[in-house]
Amino acid sequence: MLLKDAFQRQSLLFLFDISSTQIRPVLITHFGKKEMVTILKETRQEMDTLIPQLPDTGGWRNPHTQLIIASAFFLAFYCTLTEHGHSADDVGALIDEAVRKMYSSRLFALMRLFIPIQRNFFGNQAARRLAAKSQKRRYPGDFVYEFVEGDGESFDYGFDYLECGICKFFHAQQADEFSRYMCRLDYPIAEAMGTKLIRTSTIAEQGIRCDFRYKRQNAPMTHF
Repeated sequence: MLLKDAFQRQSLLFLFDISSTQIRPVLITHFGKKEMVTILKETRQEMDTLIPQLPDTGGWRNPHTQLIIASAFFLAFYCTLTEHGHSADDVGALIDEAVRKMYSSRLFALMRLFIPIQRNFFGNQAARRLAAKSQKRRYPGDFVYEFVEGDGESFDYGFDYLECGICKFFHAQQADEFSRYMCRLDYPIAEAMGTKLIRTSTIAEQGIRCDFRYKRQNAPMTHF
């Protein structure tokens, strides 16, 4: 279990409450204010149920812990909305819309300015070290991946993910069909970081690996 005590549990629920403000306008647009309140209440209850089932990935020192927690937020929405009769496609589209609006906000536009600076200090060397550490497979529920050097032309750097922590977590929750929608969020996130993502396969869509290739760019990219 990743988070065991009541304080950590309440901290994650508080984080959910803050994060859910980003999706609230999208829910109002699609369902109306009254239904939005009901959906958020039920989704928070789903999140409370999921917290004890989060896999141990080594805590906050592992950057992928944040991805697992974010995926749990989205999984909670999936569980709630499918109970209301909506399909995985419906939920995936809604979350994609919410994430795109979040990453186009002024806050993330400001954060984007600091990403090149951060990469200069904590770039490829740190990525290689973390990739090598993941290959020791200390935590069964974690991601396992390799760092890929850029070729200087088609991409600047990349990662080959051999095991996906989100796929493992969703499989344990019998939500395999929703995994691929998490993959699609990688595109607007890459765009917000000022990079273009090129990818030909994902584990969630029956590939043997997820082959992330990133190309730095100045202009925003179009989806896919």
